[in-house]
Amino acid sequence: YQPAFARLGDVHMLAGQAAKSIRYGERALALDPSLEMTRRNLIGSYVDLGDMAAARQLIDDEGIAASPRQLSVLLREGSWQQAGEVAHASLAHGTVSSTIESATNVAAIRMHARTTGDFARAQAALEEASGVRWDEAGHAILPQEGSPLRDAAIGLADVLLVSGQQERGRDLLTRILTLMQREID
Repeated sequence: YQPAFARLGDVHMLAGQAAKSIRYGERALALDPSLEMTRRNLIGSYVDLGDMAAARQLIDDEGIAASPRQLSVLLREGSWQQAGEVAHASLAHGTVSSTIESATNVAAIRMHARTTGDFARAQAALEEASGVRWDEAGHAILPQEGSPLRDAAIGLADVLLVSGQQERGRDLLTRILTLMQREID
């Protein structure tokens, strides 16, 4: 039963049980090769284990030059510019399909900006992805809804800090931490 195998693979991945996660994910993918999320999770698991050959075998992009499937491999290899271009394209086309992929995209965009110096592009992409806006005084306005992990907003703060926008970056981080503390309380 493919949905059970896929879900068990996800559960074991989140629990840090790579071997079980891979076993269930491979069984689910064997039953239904179109399971994109399962395929991407397996690629990430193989990359985490350092089995790049198995990860590349699962990428099998059928001629797609910049597939989001490649991101974890590109990041592991340190191909920051290519990873960033894939991440920007993924955000633009709405092909980010999970919280884990969101974190991977943010990492790729951050590293691309650090490598190329194109902080404005990273800032624009991460503002859109995070929903962060700025008031007239230049203070961050965070969306009240969204992921509690806030990967894109934290990535945006990093990009602001690295690009020399210290005040904005610190303001954003302070607001993220304040909101997280309120959610905990």
